[in-house]
Order: sequence, then C-alpha cells, then structure tokens
Amino acid sequence: MAMDREERHLLSAAFFCPQSRAPDEEYLAGLYSFLRQNQYGQILLQEILDLENIWTIFENARDDVRALSQGPVYIDILRGWAANGESHRLSEVRSGIVALPLLIILQIGQYLRYLEFQGLAHQEFLAEIRHGGAQGYCGGLPPAIALACARDETEVVKNAGIAMRILLGIGAYGEAADEGNGTGTTTLALRLKYEGQGDEFARLFPGTHVSAITDPKSVSMVGSAQKLEEVFNYARAQGLQVQKMDIRGKVHNPENKDLAIELCQLCNETPCLQLPEASALQVPVRSNRSGEKLLHGSLTEEIVTTILASRCDWYVLLNKVAEDLAASKQPAHTL
Repeated sequence: MAMDREERHLLSAAFFCPQSRAPDEEYLAGLYSFLRQNQYGQILLQEILDLENIWTIFENARDDVRALSQGPVYIDILRGWAANGESHRLSEVRSGIVALPLLIILQIGQYLRYLEFQGLAHQEFLAEIRHGGAQGYCGGLPPAIALACARDETEVVKNAGIAMRILLGIGAYGEAADEGNGTGTTTLALRLKYEGQGDEFARLFPGTHVSAITDPKSVSMVGSAQKLEEVFNYARAQGLQVQKMDIRGKVHNPENKDLAIELCQLCNETPCLQLPEASALQVPVRSNRSGEKLLHGSLTEEIVTTILASRCDWYVLLNKVAEDLAASKQPAHTL
C-alpha cells in the first residue's frame, strides 16, 4: 500500500551512486520478480532481452573487442536473467561488461519501486526535485540522466535501455584496454589520512590514478590489477582503510582519452546508442567532471567520457547542489 502523501516529506534532490559490492543472488531474484509484475519493469526486461545483437556493433568497431570471447557469454547471462530470473550466474560476474549495465537496471528498478510504493507519477517526482535535480556519481550518472530527460515512466525505461547499450560498450572498451585481461581488482576505494594523499599514491605508483573524489579524504583509485595490489598493500601498511571494488576493466582512466573519443564517434553514428541532448533534461543534472549543470551537448558523450576517461569530483558537485538548495529558500530538504 502506498504511504499517505501527508506523511511523506517531499524530496529536494535525487542521488544515484555506484555500489562497492555486487548484488547477491537473492536480491537479483527479488528485483526480477518486481519487474515482471510492474508494467514499466516489463518494458525494462524487454530492453535487456533486446541486447542480443548489440555486441556485433562493438566487435565490428575494434579488433580487441572482438577478441573478448566472453562478451557474448556475458550478454547471454544478462538476457537469461531478464527471460527467466536466473540469478546465480549474474551474481558472480564482475566484468564491467555486465556490472555497468547492471547498475542502471538495479537503480531504475529501485526508482520504479519507489514510485509504486509512494503512489507517485514520474512527473510528480520531477516536480519535487526541480531545485536539486537528479545527480549521478560515476556509474550512477546514466540512471540520473535516463530519469531526468524522460517525460514519463515509459521514457524512463526506454532511456535506460539506450544507456544500458552505451554502458555495455563502455564496459567492452574498458575491458579490452585492461592489460590484466579482466583478472583482479582495477578499482580501490580509500579513506585517506589527509587531503591530497591519493595524488601522492598516484605519483608513488605510476600507472595509477585518482578516479573519483567523494570528499577530500575519501577517494577511488584505478590502475592495472597488479599495480593496485601494490597500492592496496602499501595503503594497508600505512594504516588506511582500503577496499577492493567489485568491478573489472579499465575505466575512469585518463589513458582512455582517445578510446573515449572513438566510442563517442561510434555512438554518434549508431541511432540505438544515442540519448537525447542535454537540452531535453527536465531537471538539473551536473557534470561529474566540472560540477557545472549540463545545459547543451550530447548526454551520450557525457556518459562515455565521464566513465571511460575522467576523474569524477563528487565533492565539488555536492557543494554546488547545496548552493542550489540554499537558493531555493525552502526551510528544509529531504534527499
């Protein structure tokens, strides 16, 4: 039963963030059951089933992607879950080819659950978050964009389907670029002792990079699995909290700059890989790279460049959202 509207605090902004741990089999089975009985969830499941031929686009563009024999297998695992809820195999895959599209499936599924539970329509939700907008951190950017440029629930899941295909391409390009061939952790989350310590680590271990800044003392680092194992051991020896993230592949890495340009060009040439332009956004969405509002240009390119080749500064973005909320003159905010 939906909660009484008068008992619910109106939202000021919505946030979509990456997950450090992959969803387990039980959660995936529950999500599938919900999507099967939800009219918009059924459309989302069909979007996943329609991924059958998408790999051909990416393997025809690059020989190193064609060499990823596991790619079609991973897509079959996603499609198997969408067809019959088979969750065990999906819960065990850590490749970005699966993890990136799976995150938008999870978060759009959570959004549809929220709307159903609250008895809200998508347009009502957008009206609530008109000041703070929909903000996505790293892999959370695509679901934020899919939601923010949609006029209704059907467009939300259709946009999610487009973003899912783009993310599959990002995962494929990132895995093809990974010197470790998809084995071992390629992202670490660290709690630092002082601001700037992450950049010091990057200088100590060439080939590693600070990929995301949650706050001045909480960062993520990327690099080859071998290099990050060295960073992991060094950071632990320094008494830092450090966690290996459940994702594989080379992402958020400036070494991928040319690769991102190439993938953007492929998306621009392929209609099924094109999201609406930023001018279609119904509520504010800010760039992970600069913190500025996305007002013009390709949302597809924003996603590809951000996830494949850029550092995300969530701390700067959040401060700008806080300024937006302060300017709204509302006495209190719910996020």
